[in-house]
Amino acid sequence: MEYTTEAFDRASGDLVTKSIGEWITVTEYGQAKGQGPRKTRAILTEMGLLAPEYFGPSGNVRNRLKLKAVALGLGKRLHPKNGKYPFDVLSPSGQLWADERWTEASRKVAVKSQDNPTKLLAKAKLEEFSKARRSEMTTQMEICWLIDHFLDLSQADVCEILAVPKQTVSRYASLRSASKTKARANRSASLFDVESPLT
Repeated sequence: MEYTTEAFDRASGDLVTKSIGEWITVTEYGQAKGQGPRKTRAILTEMGLLAPEYFGPSGNVRNRLKLKAVALGLGKRLHPKNGKYPFDVLSPSGQLWADERWTEASRKVAVKSQDNPTKLLAKAKLEEFSKARRSEMTTQMEICWLIDHFLDLSQADVCEILAVPKQTVSRYASLRSASKTKARANRSASLFDVESPLT
């Protein structure tokens, strides 16, 4: 999308519209690199352009453009009036900045995801399971599936497999643990001790 700015022309006394270049979303930038949204954000985070932030009342975590990057003119943080989620766009100079660092950051992300045979197996099995489902898995479902089926994986491993912020993995892992604890308590309680769904 081409962004423009208006400047006052002292000679004519008119407002003149000037182009400030083609700005694209982070997702569009990743598509140009042949990567999906999640992998793109992992790579841009690795190079220091994005950083995890808590978003919304539910405490979800999203990788957003750093304020320092905005100040340097590398992009903008946008909050659509009608959209549910905020998003970021990269300026032409921001795209060039990322281009110069993409190969090395991409290599580092790949190394992190492949340094453990268990992680490679877990990722392959998750992809196999996901393809067999009729509906797409949410990030929470993917995190819980990995934790349930690969007990030796650390939260850092899950974070690297899914290319999501560590805060997201920690949050959903805690919710899973609390849910399992409550379920075990309900199973061990007598019929009269189980909390009524109407209360």
